Amino acid sequence: VDPTIRPAWPGAKLCGLVMTVDCPPGDNLMLHQAVAQAPEGAVLVAALGSYMLKGAWGEILTVAAQQRGVAGLAVDG
Repeated sequence: VDPTIRPAWPGAKLCGLVMTVDCPPGDNLMLHQAVAQAPEGAVLVAALGSYMLKGAWGEILTVAAQQRGVAGLAVDG
């Protein structure tokens, strides 16, 4: 795991069935697909190639993930 990937806050923990997602730089379509297919309790682990010039996750994906019961997200961008 890239050492720059770390919890959003001290003590944060994440556990669940993992769904891996690979997104090309600047494109979050695969995150939308993963949320749509995620079983309840899934943890999405997304490789964005450390792309930091655009946001890949926002309110729309957050609300959709909450409705599907997604447990969390680990992302490198």
